[in-house]
Amino acid sequence: MTRTLSGFAQTSKLRSKASTRNWEELDAGNRPDPNLVNLTDEASSIIQMEQMINDIVRYGGCKSITTGLINGVEDSDAEFREPDHRSAPRPVRS
Repeated sequence: MTRTLSGFAQTSKLRSKASTRNWEELDAGNRPDPNLVNLTDEASSIIQMEQMINDIVRYGGCKSITTGLINGVEDSDAEFREPDHRSAPRPVRS
């Protein structure tokens, strides 16, 4: 009884062989010509990720500002935290 590989396993095996072949060529000093379409796509993806990270950081900043404005001073937990600050030992300065 012969076992055959599924399509996924065959594709995975072919990719592994191609990757090994690429590494061997690089080790031998053979560099392929750059594919400008792939480089452009990768650069575009990097720019999109940077924009998304900036948007997330900006949203986080806006959220904390808005939360502070909504809570206001009267809802502050300063009274709750104050006893903890008083009971904490102060460092001795020499």
